[in-house]
Amino acid sequence: AVEQSMLDTLQKEIQETLEGDSELQEKQKTSKRILITIKGMARRLQLLGEVNSFGSFSNGFMTGSSDLDVVFRGDVGSDNAISLLGKFAAMVPDCGFKNVTTIFQATVPLVKFTDTRSGMEVDFCINN
Repeated sequence: AVEQSMLDTLQKEIQETLEGDSELQEKQKTSKRILITIKGMARRLQLLGEVNSFGSFSNGFMTGSSDLDVVFRGDVGSDNAISLLGKFAAMVPDCGFKNVTTIFQATVPLVKFTDTRSGMEVDFCINN
């Protein structure tokens, strides 16, 4: 016969795994919603190209503290990336995000912001 303590431990491990899967699914839903929102913002800026995630969300290595890394790849027209990121940053608060920070002096200039609904942090760059 199997000891009750072993069964209790197994039940606890199964429950923790299921809860972890549920959290993962919720983060994936949130990342999809954020990507759709950013795609809409890119259209409003009349950008021709694609918006995609990269990093831990796209390679399956995300953790509870992972941020969502997003890149626009495409034609930015006569605007340079920093000018475009500035326009993008100005739109962010009206699209359900907060805590907007522009980092233009980095090797890869980007805009950091937080999804108001989920608290998920997002890093957005252009043509990286």
